[in-house]
Amino acid sequence: MLEEPEPVVPVDLKKALAAAPAKSREVWADITAAARRDFVHWITSGKKAETRVKRVATACDMLAKGKRRPCCFDRSGMYDKSLSCPVAEDTPSKTKR
Repeated sequence: MLEEPEPVVPVDLKKALAAAPAKSREVWADITAAARRDFVHWITSGKKAETRVKRVATACDMLAKGKRRPCCFDRSGMYDKSLSCPVAEDTPSKTKR
């Protein structure tokens, strides 16, 4: 089984975690790489700078409270729209009638 790659943690989140209560850092270190990726994506997906700042603070608060995933996070838009499920090729039958 392949391991989830570690996400690239944005500088603003790194700084906020360093300044956050120890519990935030403990939970961050304990959650899976996929959960860390969800936090990073949730934080960076905001359209406004104010949203990002608020989400960084909220993420640190949630982690301090022991929450292991961002609240109400919709993963549906997480991947590039060019990615899609594989489609089976139409293969002609080997026996003709």
